[in-house]
Amino acid sequence: MTSQEQLFNSPCCAGDGHTIRQGGSHINIITLRKAPTWPYLALSNFLVPESKHHPLACAVVCDSCLIAKKEIKYAMAGVDNNGGVRYYRVPLIELREPELYWPDYYPGIRWR
Repeated sequence: MTSQEQLFNSPCCAGDGHTIRQGGSHINIITLRKAPTWPYLALSNFLVPESKHHPLACAVVCDSCLIAKKEIKYAMAGVDNNGGVRYYRVPLIELREPELYWPDYYPGIRWR
């Protein structure tokens, strides 16, 4: 199974147990103001040198939760798993604030 298929079959980070596929047809990756403690689904930007050492956690949200602007409750994490990646959700309350939130250092850039 590809990483894309795994994400489509993963639970939505804003929903109550439904998968990304059940909530729509897109994988919406949202950057969070939280520091990840895992290697995969952590955002950095090659144009921003600070981001290399200060990645940000991400959430994966289905279309219906994104449109409804539901509160994100979980971050999506990934770990190595037999030559691939295994994804799982982590409650936001278990994560810390990042030491450096690099989007604040570039106020003229619209981060979307």
